Amino acid sequence: MSVDGLDTSTLSREIVEGLGDGATTGVTRFGSKQITITALLVASSAAGAEFGLRWLTERLADASEVGTGTSLRFLSAAPELDPNLTGVATRAAMAGRWRTLYQVVTTAPPTVTGRFGFTRGQDTQASVFAVSWTMTALIPYVFHDPVVAIAGSSLTGILTSTPTWTVAVDGECDGDCTDTGAAVLFDPDAAPAARVVRELTTVGSAGVCVPLESKRIAQALPADTGRAARPDVVRVAVTTGAQVARGLRLQIVPGTGIEAWELAERCGALTEIGISYIPAGSTLTLDGATGTAWCDTADGRMDAAAVVRGSGGAPWRFPLLDDIGSYGVLLDTPASLTELTVDVWTIARES
Repeated sequence: MSVDGLDTSTLSREIVEGLGDGATTGVTRFGSKQITITALLVASSAAGAEFGLRWLTERLADASEVGTGTSLRFLSAAPELDPNLTGVATRAAMAGRWRTLYQVVTTAPPTVTGRFGFTRGQDTQASVFAVSWTMTALIPYVFHDPVVAIAGSSLTGILTSTPTWTVAVDGECDGDCTDTGAAVLFDPDAAPAARVVRELTTVGSAGVCVPLESKRIAQALPADTGRAARPDVVRVAVTTGAQVARGLRLQIVPGTGIEAWELAERCGALTEIGISYIPAGSTLTLDGATGTAWCDTADGRMDAAAVVRGSGGAPWRFPLLDDIGSYGVLLDTPASLTELTVDVWTIARES
């Protein structure tokens, strides 16, 4: 009968009033998205309606037991359908209108709000429950279906990386990276801040060493990536051949062409992700929509969180490509690796 909440943004920003005139704003955030569904449950008998209500309640409860919920797919608008269309043509008419919410859990079970057709005898008329329940999307964004951006890109020739040493002048290295930030005022006579030593990770499989001699996959994302009104996230899949892959580095950088990408790599990539291990004959996927990593192996799908790290050992994440421009995807591997392919999808995101 109705589905409410799918089209509502959950943006919130706290306003803190000042002691004097005006106020300041807090951090912008998107909270969880609540969806309220009302429907009619129709059966040929009262017993069938009761059974259907119990079945619906159990199914909605099962979708929440995993902990991260399930996915909810829906059409953003009803397509213009012709009753004479074939099934294939009907699906084609709906293409581009599918949307997905991830990590959806049931937060209020089905509640009966009305009963109809329970006064007469068995099988004399339909028995109907009017029911309502609430589901909550833990990830508040609505995602379009993935669109192929890079398909099956394979390794190119060996790239030799040689360390270079620079003499610092007044504590700064001379380089070709432009600092666009404003100068920071500080007291030159102030005592230096205490140095906080961060412990190294204890997960043995999480370390990544970038070899001096490597092979690289370098590909451009489509020119329309990062629309202003509808930003993109990416999904990357790395597939190995007969060899085990270790010590991979994945980067997403702004710019067009190899020279621009190499400059962006030196001056700070949008993201830098280390992948310490992929078994032979497997596909490791990093999904920017859900923030999860998994690996499809000969033994089935496995959680790959322990072998993927961000820069400096921090949790990995993909950037939100929300500026219209050009982007490149760089993947560096050891020179001894001969078989490896990369597939990339862009996924439009709505709030």
